[in-house]
Amino acid sequence: MQNIFWEVPLNKDKQIRFGTGEILSFEKFFKENFSKFYAFTVRFVEDSYICEDLVQETFISVWESGSNQYDSPIMLHAFIYKTIRNKALNYLKHHKIREQYSQKYLKELESEEYMFSSVLDEDCLLYTSPSPRDMRRS
Repeated sequence: MQNIFWEVPLNKDKQIRFGTGEILSFEKFFKENFSKFYAFTVRFVEDSYICEDLVQETFISVWESGSNQYDSPIMLHAFIYKTIRNKALNYLKHHKIREQYSQKYLKELESEEYMFSSVLDEDCLLYTSPSPRDMRRS
């Protein structure tokens, strides 16, 4: 898997500082761990593009959260795994709701009743609305 995000130039000065005093380059951490976190995400979501987005969003959260939030590299990894899991579950819940709504709406659109109702509505509008020519006369 080639990761398009690795080619995005990162701020090379961005560092992650841990409570232990350890300092880690964000760019190095990102490049060394993206594939591992991507593989973890695939366990929840099958779509590779969605997986990349979820991992990328998680790294952005780390980037924006500040550099002194984590006690150790293990705590950072735990935060990322938990965040990815939550993002994946939220995605799946939202996707399921969209799918249920889509199926319900599709059944309605396929019904004869909907078709006749739509035709009747359009015909009524045609005969009750002023024509564009009538509107110009006013």
